[in-house]
Amino acid sequence: VLADRDVLMPARVAHRKLIDIALVIAIAVVLLAIALARIDRDFNRGLWIVSSALAGSCILVGMFVIAMAIRQQLPNGDNVTRITNWNSLNRFTSQQRRRTLVQREEVPLFIPTGIYVQSAFLEDASTVGVNGYVWQRYTKGIHDGIQRGFIMPQAKISTITRAYTVEDGDTELVRWNFNATVHQNFDYSRYPFDSERVVIDLWHKEFTKNVILIPDLASYKLMSPAAKPGLFEEMQISGWKIGDSSFNYLSESYKTSFGLRDFAGLTNYPNLYFGFDIRKEITGPFVSNMLPLLVVTILLFAILFLGTREERDKGRLGFALDVIAACAGFFLVAILLHIALRRDLAARDIFYLEYFYFVTYAMILYVAVNYVLFTKTAIRLVHYRDNFIVKVVFWPVSQLALLVFTLMVFY
Repeated sequence: VLADRDVLMPARVAHRKLIDIALVIAIAVVLLAIALARIDRDFNRGLWIVSSALAGSCILVGMFVIAMAIRQQLPNGDNVTRITNWNSLNRFTSQQRRRTLVQREEVPLFIPTGIYVQSAFLEDASTVGVNGYVWQRYTKGIHDGIQRGFIMPQAKISTITRAYTVEDGDTELVRWNFNATVHQNFDYSRYPFDSERVVIDLWHKEFTKNVILIPDLASYKLMSPAAKPGLFEEMQISGWKIGDSSFNYLSESYKTSFGLRDFAGLTNYPNLYFGFDIRKEITGPFVSNMLPLLVVTILLFAILFLGTREERDKGRLGFALDVIAACAGFFLVAILLHIALRRDLAARDIFYLEYFYFVTYAMILYVAVNYVLFTKTAIRLVHYRDNFIVKVVFWPVSQLALLVFTLMVFY
């Protein structure tokens, strides 16, 4: 069986090769447009053809890159072991027995543990509320003297209530109901085309006794991540699509004795966590953020396109002030949307959608400065054929900038 990292690298290489092919095709299309435009015969028409081909190619390549990124699976990361069947579980338990022998520790006690998430919701950009059930199986003669119970170390607030205990021969089944608010390390750098993984850490109460929780595979019909084991089939999270789920182990070391005199700490201790993937639905961000920016950009181009020398001569300074006032209004709309978005996400770093705002700000400044130059100077490039050059490069410049930012984030 191939490790996740062995599968991930070829997938990433293939992803980049496909993007490279798309870029080569786009360049070929633009070169073909230049050849067919016959700029020497009709300069204006030829430049508009090349401009349209360049802008359209940038848009299509950008959409392709985003579509490829959406299809990518979230990587498990280093030091993570995913349990999807009995073979992977048996391999894991054997490795842990060998680890304790090498480190001269007590033989680990494995406690089968299951979880069923009934509902989940995002309280804010980095906190998820979850509730459901957790159960554990204890075997007489093996788990004697071990406390019954678990903790959720990453939970800000958790309420765990013991529901019932059932004894069946040598096995004792204990089930709890839980309601927890769990902090998540979400990465919004690709927002609104991001995928996140909700993680619920599970520790045994007596983890310092080398007690290791293992997935109770016998309690699930299917353990394939695509079957979403451990999740209520009709569970929904507003604004997100729910994807795969699985049990995983993350090996961590703790340089503390947790207050115990004879306890040396934990080295490469396997922490069990249950995780499920969520993918942002694009409809909400598109309507609330991207669509207004698109409208602003179109209106900017309309102002640029409809402005003529005749209008300039009629008003001169008044005409330029009208354009600057319109640009200021567009900037106010964009900046208010931008501030609200950053507040909602509580983002520390720049995320993908912000680049749309940056390009919009640049194009607002582009139009405003152009009309100041158009009315107050005699620069030939600006006045050439009634501001033709400035108009024809508007869409290629803006879309090429967005494509560069898209490649920076998703390549």
